[in-house]
Amino acid sequence: MKPLVKYDNELNMIAFKAMTQVENNVFFALLHKLRDKGTKEVVLDFTELKRLIGFESQSNEYIIKSIQGIAKKIAQSVVRYETDEVIKFFTLFQVLEVPKHNEAYIRAKISETFAYLINDLKQAFTVFEIAEFSALSSRYTQTLYRLLKQFRSTGYLKLEWSRFIDLMDIPHSYEMRDINKQILKPALKELGENQTLFNATNPIFKNLKMNKIRGRGRGRPVTDIEFTFKPETTDNKATQEKKTKKQLEKERKEQEFREQFYTKKFSLDNLVHTCLNVYKQDDKYLLETEYYNKGLIRKNIKFDNLEQIKKLIKDYEKNNQVKDRPGIKKML
Repeated sequence: MKPLVKYDNELNMIAFKAMTQVENNVFFALLHKLRDKGTKEVVLDFTELKRLIGFESQSNEYIIKSIQGIAKKIAQSVVRYETDEVIKFFTLFQVLEVPKHNEAYIRAKISETFAYLINDLKQAFTVFEIAEFSALSSRYTQTLYRLLKQFRSTGYLKLEWSRFIDLMDIPHSYEMRDINKQILKPALKELGENQTLFNATNPIFKNLKMNKIRGRGRGRPVTDIEFTFKPETTDNKATQEKKTKKQLEKERKEQEFREQFYTKKFSLDNLVHTCLNVYKQDDKYLLETEYYNKGLIRKNIKFDNLEQIKKLIKDYEKNNQVKDRPGIKKML
């Protein structure tokens, strides 16, 4: 079985700032090694790292130097979690050790605050092959790849434009033509065409298409961006062949329904909640949210109808148009 990276979808809400392609490779290789280990220390050694992210052609000296530089950046990186009342800063790793000479390894222990992101995952997770991820040509393509993989079963991703820019870590100095030419066009080509080493006959995302949604007003600025592609399936071939188009469409709509408010925010009882998933429960709607109150807390809130949720989100967005959105996490 090919090595997989698997983590809670919430990790995709963290904007990884100034991480290079190689640094991304090492970071997610670490997550692979740490998965389902609780908060135990693990060691990712030279041999395994080479196998996971394709360092085979590099010298030991280069790898040691790279690991030291990468570890330093990861150790200095901080996750910022902001609410209306406070700004909290966390480090992802409680322990991060690299050698000075000879050997090449990383010893790591995830912080208790973030242990849930990679342990005992049953639902609402992102999963992908570390080798396929590492083979991608740029950090922008890697980030878009992760975001699309989260919605692998629906084949549909929609984000507000400002949120997309933040998550992709696109420089604010880039104009639209720069974003199109240097980021979006190459990423769509690599992810949607038959060009990768691991997908010689099939693209990673079949029928991948992008659409920018424009608002009203002067110049009709871009307000949202959406991506569509053929949904992946976890069913085996025999099961898949038995399914009708109607059944597949039903599954897709159910997934879209659950994630329709994903990453949206609202204020309740003086706390800023981030929406995760929504479920129909008898004649009510159960909204899974996350908020910060002396730690990250998940909560299920019951609503009589979807309009109540939409109104809370609309009211919050109306009152927070200028400020950086509370609850957004960033790697600084």
